[in-house]
Amino acid sequence: MYAANYAQPDVVQLLITKGANVNYHFDFFTPLMAACSASESEKEENVTKCVQLLIEAGADINVQDRLHITSLMLASREGHAKVVDILIKHGVEVNKQDGRGWTALTWAVQRGKKDVVRYLLSSGADPDIQHQDKLTVKNLAASLPTSEMLDLLEHEDTTQESKKSAVGTTLDLSIPQSKFDDLKMFLCGLNLPHLVCLFQQQLVDLSVLMTLTEQDLVQMGVDQVGARKKILDAVHAIHKKDWQQSSLVSFNYNKKLSCADVIAIMANSSRQIRYLNSSTVYIKGQLKSHPELVTQPTDQVSPLLFNRHIEDTLKNVKVLNEQLLKLQLELNKEMKHRCLEPADIVKRKGFKQRRRKQLMFIFTLCVCVAVPLYYYRNSLLTFWPFNVSYS
Repeated sequence: MYAANYAQPDVVQLLITKGANVNYHFDFFTPLMAACSASESEKEENVTKCVQLLIEAGADINVQDRLHITSLMLASREGHAKVVDILIKHGVEVNKQDGRGWTALTWAVQRGKKDVVRYLLSSGADPDIQHQDKLTVKNLAASLPTSEMLDLLEHEDTTQESKKSAVGTTLDLSIPQSKFDDLKMFLCGLNLPHLVCLFQQQLVDLSVLMTLTEQDLVQMGVDQVGARKKILDAVHAIHKKDWQQSSLVSFNYNKKLSCADVIAIMANSSRQIRYLNSSTVYIKGQLKSHPELVTQPTDQVSPLLFNRHIEDTLKNVKVLNEQLLKLQLELNKEMKHRCLEPADIVKRKGFKQRRRKQLMFIFTLCVCVAVPLYYYRNSLLTFWPFNVSYS
């Protein structure tokens, strides 16, 4: 066992020749486990030789110690990629779980062994197996300082979903695509372009996405933990981003604005207001989900300051509403003065006016004829050649 743990293949070979029991265990810990748990400082070639000798001598590759840890888990933990390869080729159970529900893949991810993770995934390791705490290896990867392991776990799933999005899903052309331009830019910036169609089909643009919670994303079909983490972190960063004067459009006040200019300015203002509304909904959701954290005062801030900013925002919104109403009133007056209506409406309006004049002329003519006839009816009857009797 010591020879195996210190990666001494010659000694291991000698002991096997002398009749050493390769399945001997101490507290269910076997020589094969000792070889697989050899330190990374030991030569990979020597560790591999020891494992090969023990397996050829009949060592049980699926045996578990008292914590239900297997040789594959130990090799994965230590990053022995060649040993993992040998064990898998000899039929080791890849998805076996230890006492905590961890698999060999979990151990490799926890220790950051990229080569082992890749090989295990290609050999059928399941990243969706739940541990005893009901979490998966993806949840573990999401809690690590970097997203490297999480990206590695979800790379294959992301590739498959991208293909489905490109082949099996079509965009709804009845919806203006400009509505989702910001959403596409946002998701592509997070390396999540395969989710654009998912959100587009459910009529979720960026302003709506900025108000969603993790549970909302799960219900919408964003199954990948890493994708949800990326989206929620990015949304949080957007809401907290400081206001900058560079966000405003720079104007040349000596320049006369055209119709296209004012439309572009107002469209941009409308979009920014929509995102401000998303921030308000986002804060309200946070206040509802954990009010004790949102309303907890510190040395620098307090809920009173929060409420003061709300009051200032309400005043600014009121002023903005008044200015927009005045602008709309002025615009409507100008449009009415200049008869700025669509061509089809103008044409229809002219047709109705001509029709109305014709009917008025016919009605006037009938009245002019009927009134004299009625007034002089008795005189006219004397010239009527037929006898008329009234009963």
